[in-house]
Amino acid sequence: MDSSKSVVNPFAWVLLCACLALTACRQNFRSLPNCDEGAPSVLTVPGDHNGDLGFDGQLRTYLLHVPAEYDGESPLPLVVLLHGGGGDADEVARDTNFSDLADEGIFFVVYPNAVDGIWADGRGTSRNEIRGVDDVGFINTLVDCLSGKLPVDQKRIYLAGVSNGSILSHRIACQQGERFAAFAGVAGTFPERILGTCNISEPMPAVFFHGTLDNLSPFDGGEVGSIRGGAVLSVSSTMETWAALNQCSSLVLVSDEPNVDPTDGTSVRRETQDGCSGGASIVTYVIENGGHTWPDGPGGGGELFGNITRDINATRTIWNFFRQYSKP
Repeated sequence: MDSSKSVVNPFAWVLLCACLALTACRQNFRSLPNCDEGAPSVLTVPGDHNGDLGFDGQLRTYLLHVPAEYDGESPLPLVVLLHGGGGDADEVARDTNFSDLADEGIFFVVYPNAVDGIWADGRGTSRNEIRGVDDVGFINTLVDCLSGKLPVDQKRIYLAGVSNGSILSHRIACQQGERFAAFAGVAGTFPERILGTCNISEPMPAVFFHGTLDNLSPFDGGEVGSIRGGAVLSVSSTMETWAALNQCSSLVLVSDEPNVDPTDGTSVRRETQDGCSGGASIVTYVIENGGHTWPDGPGGGGELFGNITRDINATRTIWNFFRQYSKP
C-alpha cells in the first residue's frame, strides 16, 4: 500500500477548513435579519458611530452622527445623506458639515456607504446596477434599522445626495419615497431611464442645486460625464417632472439670491414651484457659472469640478427646507 495516499496534506486540510468556515460564515451571515437585533444601545450616545448591517447577502456600512446635546430619549428627525460616486461616508460628512448642523439643529444624520463607492442610481450603466445591487432597498432597510435602534421621528425623515448620490435620491423618491417627508439633490438630476416608474402616493417636496457649468452632470441633460455615463434629464426637465408628480399648478417664481461673494465667479437664482398638492414646493437653486460642487463646500473646485459658489450654503439651505415639512 502506498503510504503517501493515506497521509492528509496539512496545508490542504487547513485550506479546506478555512473554506468550510468561510462558507459557514457566509451562510450564517445571509441568515441574519437585515438589522442585527443585538446592536448596542451606545448608538444613542452623542458623537459619531460606525455601523453595519446585513442586506441582500452583503455587509453594508454607514456612519451615524448623534447630536452633541441629545438627551438619549427624545424623538428626533433623521437626515439620510448619500455621498457622490467614488466617495464615502467620511468624505461627504466632512465636505458638507452636516454633522455640525445636526448638533445645532438637534437631528440625527446618517451617511451610508455604497458598494465600492458607486450607487446603483437608476441610469442602468454602473457595475453595481448591472450586477443587481439594490440600493433603493438598502436605504429603506437602513432607515428601518436605525428606527429600531433610535427614537427616530417617523414623520420627519429626509433624504439628500450629491452627484451619483443625488441621482439615487431621485430614484428613491420616485420609486419608494413614501417614508421621506422631503428630499434634496445637489449636482445630480433625474435619471432618464426610470421615467414612468414613479409611485408617488403623497406629496414629495424637493430642493435642488445645480451649476450651469457642471462638466460631469450636464445642466442641459444628456450623458453623465463619469461613472459609466447614462442619461439624465436637464435641470428644467427635472423640476418639471417633480412639479407634475406633485400636481403643482402655479407658475415658476424666479428671484435672485444675494451676491455674498462677488469674487467667486458665480451668482445664484432661485426658481420656485408652489401650488403643489399637500402644500409641497419644488425649489431649484441655479448657480450661474457654478461647477460640479457642493455650494459653499470646502476648498476650490479646480478645472474638473469648476467654481464653488459662496453665495448660498447648501447644507443650511437644505435643512431649512426640510424642517418645513413632516409626514401627515
